[in-house]
Amino acid sequence: MVEMEMEKWKEFRRALRVEDQKAFDELINKVRLHVSAAGHATRPNPFEAMLLSMLLEQQKTLTRLQAELAELKK
Repeated sequence: MVEMEMEKWKEFRRALRVEDQKAFDELINKVRLHVSAAGHATRPNPFEAMLLSMLLEQQKTLTRLQAELAELKK
């Protein structure tokens, strides 16, 4: 289901600049990390689970970077 939803965004990706395509691909790869959890989220719109997966990975990155920054400030 998630792969089908990702397929719908193929034309959007193609319209992006090359550097934006790379960022888009990174986000999509983050979704793939949580595809099993997304499959368990019985939501009518699979895009919701995709967005939440992206946000989860972004939050993990932000938390890691904040911890690294705090360590560097010490």
